[in-house]
Amino acid sequence: QMGDKVATITNNHPEWNIINYAAAQIGAIICPIYPTISNDDYTYIFNDSSIKYAFVSSAELYEKMQVIQPNVPSLLKVYTFDHVNGAEHWSAVAEMGKALQNQAKVKEINQSIQETDLVTIIYTSGTTGKPKGVMLSHLNLVSNALACTKLLPLEKGDKALSFLPLCHVFERTLLNIYVLAGIEIYYAESLETIGENIKEVKPHMFTAVPRLIEKVYDKIIAGG
Repeated sequence: QMGDKVATITNNHPEWNIINYAAAQIGAIICPIYPTISNDDYTYIFNDSSIKYAFVSSAELYEKMQVIQPNVPSLLKVYTFDHVNGAEHWSAVAEMGKALQNQAKVKEINQSIQETDLVTIIYTSGTTGKPKGVMLSHLNLVSNALACTKLLPLEKGDKALSFLPLCHVFERTLLNIYVLAGIEIYYAESLETIGENIKEVKPHMFTAVPRLIEKVYDKIIAGG
């Protein structure tokens, strides 16, 4: 329903984007969460925002959800992107969405959403106490993408490599920009395979943070 909270806990996956945009279409609120935090932090965030459904990538994360679920009364179901024994695959949700009556309902809800409505809650890392949920509207995200698209040195059909965490607003903003500008998005397999993935994809662009560039520099110096 509109206003329900949906958690996504995963490394970079195309499915993350699909869930993100699907939730936005029906007025649900996405809570992207780092896949490396403790069970206590998961429990706190899930209860603080009353998470109803969770989408996780791996068996390891699914097991963590099994541990915290008894302590999260609002959590009804957990879906996985990977095929995990005992877990329901996220494709089950996609199949439910194919029913024509569902699409009519989606359109009806979609047309009632206001640009100032809440679309996501992004939690801080919790380094200064309990994580704090940052509340952002559709307008917050879309205005950023529209403003930054004009600055993007890319053309429709160019390729971008994504590897920074999608649960952080920086990479998420870039993905919105890529979609808006018609840029092809390729997802790195992991932080360790970025070099190989760049050789394979030959992207026109990727975004990074200073620490990553420092590690690349250190590797070059060590090789020298």
